[in-house]
Amino acid sequence: LGRAEVSGTDAVDAATAVREVRIAEALGARLLRVWAEPLPGRPEGGFAAIAALLRDACDAAAATGIDVVVERHLGSFADTPERIERLFAAVDRPNFALNYQVIDLLPQSLAAAQPDDARRLVPLARYFHLKNTRPAADGAGPMPPGGTLGGGVFDYRALLGAAFEAGYAGPLAIE
Repeated sequence: LGRAEVSGTDAVDAATAVREVRIAEALGARLLRVWAEPLPGRPEGGFAAIAALLRDACDAAAATGIDVVVERHLGSFADTPERIERLFAAVDRPNFALNYQVIDLLPQSLAAAQPDDARRLVPLARYFHLKNTRPAADGAGPMPPGGTLGGGVFDYRALLGAAFEAGYAGPLAIE
């Protein structure tokens, strides 16, 4: 499975979207990962510009069979289920999907709820990024990355069980 990505740029125009799709196509990628990070200094953090970029990328990719996947990141337009739903409504393209992952630096109190989070969001996903965390130093705050899948805070048997029950059948990537 090939994958390419767009990140770390303020270029949010149709030409950028088309260029990145052409690069993904040349690489034989089936997925183009795009980060939906806010743009400083723009109204609503540039939500409209990011949604337009994603639509342009999806439109350019449609004829090539490439899916555009947006990765979940804390503080992005693809972090909470509500913001993800808003973004999906604004993009509204059949080749737009989620790159599902548990969000980095979650408070430890939210760890047990992650199977329900996966169950809710993986129907939107075409890529599942598996990674785990270590316990928070204070037992409650943000959990740092670095736990093994079997020995970290998140119960991946429960997470994957919930994802598969919700119909997820795409690729699994381990970080």
